[in-house]
Amino acid sequence: MKMMKKLGLFTLGLFAASQLACVESGGVFNVSWDVTLDGVQVAASCAEANNFAVTMGVLVTDSLGQGTDISLTCDYFSGSTARLPFDDYVVTYDILDDGNPPILIPEGFGEGCIVAGPAPTPYPLDASSVMLPTVVFDFVSDTNPNTEACD
Repeated sequence: MKMMKKLGLFTLGLFAASQLACVESGGVFNVSWDVTLDGVQVAASCAEANNFAVTMGVLVTDSLGQGTDISLTCDYFSGSTARLPFDDYVVTYDILDDGNPPILIPEGFGEGCIVAGPAPTPYPLDASSVMLPTVVFDFVSDTNPNTEACD
């Protein structure tokens, strides 16, 4: 009976250690972004720059080319990825409309278009939590003289 009890405790200990190893074998990227309209940071909502801007799409691609998409509410201006294995990743950001294509061109009266956004950038995920630099999406309004940049 004592042998069964020891075996059971040993098995339980191995299981707990394996679960702890799974939890500790990766990390998350903490991401943040700013949105500007005609060079001025929007105060409370991505929709201030473009009425259709509702989601921040973050694509993290590992060293083997496997991508993981993360959708975050644009108006939160920050968020975290799901737990990912330790690796080197390329991180790509897109502001998405409610149908999920990236916003790249003017979409009707009063809508801004993106004239500058972050380029895909490599980052190592080598800790349980890695804070990435804040990225900026610059929009211009249709009343801005630089709007022809979006044509």
